Amino acid sequence: MEEFDKNENNSFGLTLVGWLISLCAFALGFYHTAEGVSYLKPLGLEYGGFILSGLISLMLILAYSRAVQGVKIALFFYLVCATFNFVFNLNSFYPNMNSRKLLQEEALQIKDTILLNLSKKDKIIEQADAKDIINLESSSQQCIDEIKKSQGFGENAKKHLNSFNNLTSKYGIEPITAGSYDVKNPNASEVFGNAMNKIIADLRNGLVGKGKVGNQAYNSLNPLITKFEVPRTKNATSPADSIFKEISDNSKTKDEDGYAYAKSVKALEDLVKLNDNMAQTINGIKLKDKSGSFIKMANLNTKGSELLFPKCKEVGKFNHTIDSMYNRLDKLDTWGVIILVFFIDFIIPLGIYFLIRRNSTNNSKGSLIGHLFPGKKPEKF
Repeated sequence: MEEFDKNENNSFGLTLVGWLISLCAFALGFYHTAEGVSYLKPLGLEYGGFILSGLISLMLILAYSRAVQGVKIALFFYLVCATFNFVFNLNSFYPNMNSRKLLQEEALQIKDTILLNLSKKDKIIEQADAKDIINLESSSQQCIDEIKKSQGFGENAKKHLNSFNNLTSKYGIEPITAGSYDVKNPNASEVFGNAMNKIIADLRNGLVGKGKVGNQAYNSLNPLITKFEVPRTKNATSPADSIFKEISDNSKTKDEDGYAYAKSVKALEDLVKLNDNMAQTINGIKLKDKSGSFIKMANLNTKGSELLFPKCKEVGKFNHTIDSMYNRLDKLDTWGVIILVFFIDFIIPLGIYFLIRRNSTNNSKGSLIGHLFPGKKPEKF
């Protein structure tokens, strides 16, 4: 009898410890289920996720308790509730643990797309011939000298201006006209000098494409070039390079520093809009390169149903989690989250379930309630 009581106490102690472990796993699942559905605001409440998670957890614990007492159908209900927890927990653990890494991967994808488009710049922008630049500078200087000499815009100045316009016309540039200036206008040298010098500077720097289509293409590409390329100053970086460096160097997740994360996503979104506006414009013009092939600029948003880039602004939502995990099945951190959540929601409770069932007695003491209130073994849920 004494040996029987000792075994009974050991069985009760083992069941008690098993239940405590299972309840800890259920509590963890409860919290992360609430967090995983919080963005949906169940019942229209700020903390509606905890109400929904609480209902699932209560049903899960009830089913688990009956299952360890021997009710087989209760095990089915437990598995259904555990599956709900598993899905919702994934939507909590995955973005919490990987949000910064997902942002870094997406930033790299965006950067590669922008670099690809920038590499096509030379096919769109054609620099002026060096000899033409020299002749334009000569015509410009002669025109200005004549204006100063005559103290206004005279016939000789007009002749040099026409020479200037004839050269720039081959690059699709609108001619500079004499306008309504009188012969004795003292401001003419400054006005025409500034206009001609700007055109020469643009041609020298490749800022004017050959022909009207080239100009239009450059005007679309220029904002991206300006924002992305490194300025020609010592130790300076462009805004875009600074954005990518900040994202790459920062290791804090969305939960650790929500403000910095949101700021990075917004900065990426601005770059994406620049890239896509430029790509759509140039693709619509249907430019051809020197070989006669169409120049196709890469657009990040290629499908109408696709989430707008950057997709990391959707982190924490089911559609982002499912899509991201599917596309990253070859990543160890994806499987790490899956295994962790599976361990919490299934392995621990089921391991304890089989342990308790093995040590249970015929008087329904397989559960904690069964030990405290022994009675006939239940047969129905």
